[in-house]
Amino acid sequence: MHDVHVGKRFKFPLVRHGLVEGTDTSHQKQLNDKGVDFLHVIHAILEIGSKLVEQGPPIGTLAALREERVRQIPVPEQNSGIQFQDWGMPERCQVLISECMQLRIFDVEHGDSILILSNKNEAVLVDCGWNHTTGWRVSDGLAKQGFGIRRKLHHVIITHPDQDHVADLPNVLEKLKPVHVWQHPQLYLKNISELKATLSQAQSAYLASRKSTAELQPREASRQFRTMELHQFYLPVGSVRDVNDLSLVTFLKEDGFTVCLPGDLNARGWRLHLQNKAFQYWLRETNLFFASHHGRMSGYLDKVFEYLSPKLIAISDKEQTKGRTVTQRAPYTDHSRGVKMKDGSFRRVLTTRGDGRIKIVVKDGNWEISTSRMESTNKGGQR
Repeated sequence: MHDVHVGKRFKFPLVRHGLVEGTDTSHQKQLNDKGVDFLHVIHAILEIGSKLVEQGPPIGTLAALREERVRQIPVPEQNSGIQFQDWGMPERCQVLISECMQLRIFDVEHGDSILILSNKNEAVLVDCGWNHTTGWRVSDGLAKQGFGIRRKLHHVIITHPDQDHVADLPNVLEKLKPVHVWQHPQLYLKNISELKATLSQAQSAYLASRKSTAELQPREASRQFRTMELHQFYLPVGSVRDVNDLSLVTFLKEDGFTVCLPGDLNARGWRLHLQNKAFQYWLRETNLFFASHHGRMSGYLDKVFEYLSPKLIAISDKEQTKGRTVTQRAPYTDHSRGVKMKDGSFRRVLTTRGDGRIKIVVKDGNWEISTSRMESTNKGGQR
């Protein structure tokens, strides 16, 4: 902020008290003929200060200060480019949103779609499912917030090349124009038409596999984003029969907060990954865990929780039934430490089928969590 600009904008009392247009003619002559009499300047400043203490600042000065502060520090929505379906910003993030890490878990029924914003506004979209009931798509929701035009979507991560994870991928690529797309290196998917062939290829590779045990071991890849660390683990094509076990298990970390997104990994895949010491380490680091395969028993392995003790577990799914029998859910409430919600309740597991959209804001180790079902002012559904 430049002093000259502030002085003109605020009209501070320096001008009105004779430092430039003074009423003392003798000092005015000194100023015109010899330059500024600095002793007089100092005396005048002290005099002004004493009057301000007694009388308060001139009328309008505080309002001008507030106006300038808003101008210098944009409102959070302008700074981030996202309004997140009319959710209000948490109090601790009202001044500078860039100090907070944010996660938005969208309600895409039996699918996944999560937006993560770093504290420097680096945007990461994990999976591209969509809501078949409401027709809501993440490509439309983020495009309305300026992504792909005014705002940059830095990364798209596809944890698993299945319909419920990639249904909206073509629109995401076209409308949001992500800079980087992260997928299993052996199952690179360009469009939905390739989906069936990609999964068939993985199955055929397993049946025909003659690779050595060493070639079929779990693999790891790491990248450093602006302020986040990306760590991904995957099994090579041909190592497992079930293509769900080829999920790209993703860990994202920033400022001591780590989220784990395992896609549709099943028990067999978990067992293979647990042989990796680095994988065990990142499970221990995890604070927020997304239940594998939408919380179903097929994605659950009790041994995982010998290393994993998250603060919260999130499940993205809709209610599934077979005839009159509700699909069995894994006992995730036994493995989470729990968090206090914005409404004061205490929760260990959150689900999109029960809670709707979920918002998590993390700053200095503190979490603020709210859901669309919790917010009485949130009406009209996702936009």
